[in-house]
Amino acid sequence: MSRPACRGRFEPEQRSVKVRLGEEKLVFFSAENLTDEPIVGHATFNSTLAKAGIYFNKIQCFCFDGERLGPQQKVEMPVDFFVDQKLADNPETHEIESITLSYTFFRSTDPQGAKDLSRFVASATPDPRRGQALFAERCAACHSLHANKTGPLLGGVVGRLAGIVSGYNYSPALNGAGLRWSTDALDQWLADPRKFISGARMPVRVLDPATRRDIIAYLEAQSRQARDGASAITPQWQEPSGH
Repeated sequence: MSRPACRGRFEPEQRSVKVRLGEEKLVFFSAENLTDEPIVGHATFNSTLAKAGIYFNKIQCFCFDGERLGPQQKVEMPVDFFVDQKLADNPETHEIESITLSYTFFRSTDPQGAKDLSRFVASATPDPRRGQALFAERCAACHSLHANKTGPLLGGVVGRLAGIVSGYNYSPALNGAGLRWSTDALDQWLADPRKFISGARMPVRVLDPATRRDIIAYLEAQSRQARDGASAITPQWQEPSGH
């Protein structure tokens, strides 16, 4: 962040981290407005070592155009990434031992219609609309609201008993969990499925709490609409008797 232009701070929360190739890692950058007026700015991603860039994979990133940071407000923004194991297999890159990740934050010349950076705060109000976009970005490759894919359909998941969607081959661990998907259970599941239920097959974690919050808010809104008959989701499950 340029202090003369923006009068604020923009910096990494962790100066360095060690990662294994293929390991998912979550880090944060913080932005702080030191003035009594809102700042609207842009953030762009930079990485050193261009030849290693193809191996640096961002699962989630906060690059943005036209975002508002309130007076005296500070937010922490996530970068969820991994470095592909193929880095070590390439003779031109196997000697690389460090990669520098940086962002440039600069003030916007057109502040109209800016979004609020407070959405990155985990305690902020859940945002189903942001959750819908995050679901499309993070979940839709394996899940749908309407049909089984690599993972089971997720329409109506909030309040549903785990392991009962017709036609899906669940792991024995999830089949026998006796778990009902509350928002708290979904939060623990998304944070680390295999830690939450030993023997679960799902390998993907959503490490950022604010991202989990909004994805769950979207699933909860869709589940509520399905119960009220206000969505096109057709239940493909039946609760066992006694539940």
